[in-house]
Amino acid sequence: MIENLVTFKEFIEKFDYFFKPCEVGFRNEMVMQCYTREFPYGEVIVQYGMKFREIFFIMQGAIDLCDEKEQVFM
Repeated sequence: MIENLVTFKEFIEKFDYFFKPCEVGFRNEMVMQCYTREFPYGEVIVQYGMKFREIFFIMQGAIDLCDEKEQVFM
């Protein structure tokens, strides 16, 4: 039933390269748990050494990965 929702289909299509090989039940659960957020330029999303409980899909913009000395390495 959820596959028939237009909004759901459009969202899945944006991540088709990721979700396509996944089992339908897993894909549906993953998408239902997603929500969007915007972060201003320069905001720290996760500090070095912190554990995190979220996965981020970057739709627009970029991030820097830094070491413990806040030196960008990627």
